[in-house]
Amino acid sequence: MRWMTRLISVIACLAMAIGLDASVVAADEPITAEQMFQDTCARCHGTQGFGDGPDGTTLATHPRNFHDCDIMAKDVDEKVFEEIKGGSASIGRSNDMPSWGEALSDDEIRNLLAYVRKFCKTK
Repeated sequence: MRWMTRLISVIACLAMAIGLDASVVAADEPITAEQMFQDTCARCHGTQGFGDGPDGTTLATHPRNFHDCDIMAKDVDEKVFEEIKGGSASIGRSNDMPSWGEALSDDEIRNLLAYVRKFCKTK
């Protein structure tokens, strides 16, 4: 994966050197886990993962605070993966969290899960 990032950087530099718009080339870069979080999770879980997003106030179940390490430790990664992929109802919880399995690949979900787990490792 590192070689792909370098290749994209080289192509972007070459494009700039010959006068092409480098943003067109850079648009194909993979999205980061942080950006996925901001795009898919922050509306309910908040931009910093505290469960305080603007859409979360409309839900019957309060969105999880990813900084609550006691709560986060109760679920193994595979369970959280399934919750992200299939929605919270897929693991027997509320219907409030939608399924992201159609919008995100399994690898993207794993990267997102790793990002979410970092909220408890930054204390």
